[in-house]
Amino acid sequence: MPCGCEFLRNQRFDAKNFFDPPGPIIPFNRNIFGYSAGVPVIKDRTFFFTSYEGRVGLEVASIRTLVPSEAQRATVTNPIVRQLLGLVPAANDPTGTYFVGSAPRDRRQDQWTGRVDHNWSSKDFLYGSFVINRDNRIEPTLQGNNLPGFGDQRPAQRYFLSLGDTRILSPSLTNELRAGFNRLRISFNQAFTEDPSTFGIASRSTVFPNVTVPGAMSFGGINGEPQGRGDNAYQYNDTAGWIPGRHSIRMGGEFRRFANNDFHLGTGGILTFGTIATFLAGTPTQATQTSLPVTPSLHVNAFGAFVQDDYKLSPRLTLNLGLRWEYNGVAYEKHNRLAIYDFSYNSLVPVGANGAQPYRRQFTNFGPRVGFAYDPSGRGKTAVRGGFGIYYDQPTTNIVQSLAQGWSASPIVNLQSGNPFSPIIQVTDTRGSQEAFNRPFLVVGVPLTLPNPSPNQWINPEAFVRQATGFRDAGRNILTGPGFTDVDLSIAKDTKIKEQVSLQFRSEAFNLFNHPNFGQPQNNLAVASFGQITAARTTRGDLGSSRQVQFALKLRF
Repeated sequence: MPCGCEFLRNQRFDAKNFFDPPGPIIPFNRNIFGYSAGVPVIKDRTFFFTSYEGRVGLEVASIRTLVPSEAQRATVTNPIVRQLLGLVPAANDPTGTYFVGSAPRDRRQDQWTGRVDHNWSSKDFLYGSFVINRDNRIEPTLQGNNLPGFGDQRPAQRYFLSLGDTRILSPSLTNELRAGFNRLRISFNQAFTEDPSTFGIASRSTVFPNVTVPGAMSFGGINGEPQGRGDNAYQYNDTAGWIPGRHSIRMGGEFRRFANNDFHLGTGGILTFGTIATFLAGTPTQATQTSLPVTPSLHVNAFGAFVQDDYKLSPRLTLNLGLRWEYNGVAYEKHNRLAIYDFSYNSLVPVGANGAQPYRRQFTNFGPRVGFAYDPSGRGKTAVRGGFGIYYDQPTTNIVQSLAQGWSASPIVNLQSGNPFSPIIQVTDTRGSQEAFNRPFLVVGVPLTLPNPSPNQWINPEAFVRQATGFRDAGRNILTGPGFTDVDLSIAKDTKIKEQVSLQFRSEAFNLFNHPNFGQPQNNLAVASFGQITAARTTRGDLGSSRQVQFALKLRF
């Protein structure tokens, strides 16, 4: 059945972010539109389906950044710093220390899909499908810079192709053959492209460095950009199905090949200043730079095999038993430029020299599968399922849907504990450490957390002491950031216009209760804002940001 749809979201129906300044909500416009249609090509034998979805997001990122005050600017005598200050907007908040503003974000995406199904006979089915996805994003702050004009552009293309053939060999035996290919091409290009020499910065690169003051401003170039990648992935698998009696057995294998071609032209590096005062004085605490562009080409092969048996012990109880074997090959670099560090020689050793490998081959990756499905009533209305596996931390999601006379309501609840993080301290004497930041001393008997933490002060600064050299006794990830709570609600009404024509109106609220979800606290003990939170966890329009309301119309015919 053909279908057309339009989704609309803008700031007129939104709530404010916790950190938004007074006044109107910053502009936000997002449209999602598209169609889907399917037609028979040869009656009862060949069918074609196609769809298109377009997305246009004209949005704005909120910015609240600690910058030099007017009094601090007046003290600058360094000519290079004076030029750099021309890139830093003046403080405009009531305290005279923060720049509060916004920067435009532009996200556009087009995606086309198509699929052909053909019945060679009643026992042989063939299909082919493709997806073409193209998008272009202008991100003002996503890469870490926090002043207007220092974002990046991210054009990307993705292509997916799959082919498959299913053959019924007998009433109890089938075979499925599949092949797939996908390609990704994406690049990241920084918006600020000035040559550092025009600012008096001595550099062997024409790429402008990133200038950063932890806990305050970050601007200029973007470390590592411009860069990009072009990936090709190939996959082939074959699965046989056999149903002997109460068993339903599936077994098969697959081969995967991955080829990665990167380019890293970001040789500008990073100029790090410990505080705003050291920035104004023109004395960086650390300067790093990549000497040459890098263009690696990595390739790796992988194999897998499995067997699974769904054994129906009784009409009510089914056991799921299986075993999977995986082999992930050792990656190699096409131009023999991959190396590992050899501690015995205290140097880099090219992969392949004297048997050097980035990691050992492993042929013992066996994964058992055990599960069950039980129908307690025997009437097919209730199912109890269980299984064995290893799972990683993820949000708990609860979805409930109710229907009544064309109306439907679907709430989604996401709950997540806070992310761990480590306190750090800038090292002025790097003896005993290869890093510019290490961990501080703990003060014995002083709690790490406050009784009532808030964005103004999330962790206890009195629990830590600075040091000049080396690691100290503050452990890794001993602190925990704010948790995450999000409730979304969708309400839809289906209206039948004619027998084969219907219209659906949908209203969706994201973060229905406008629960504030905070970002991570400042973790640098040397920064005045240590332990404070100055931004939301996600930008407007992403999961868990301030409440947004979206309206949609979908026509089916």
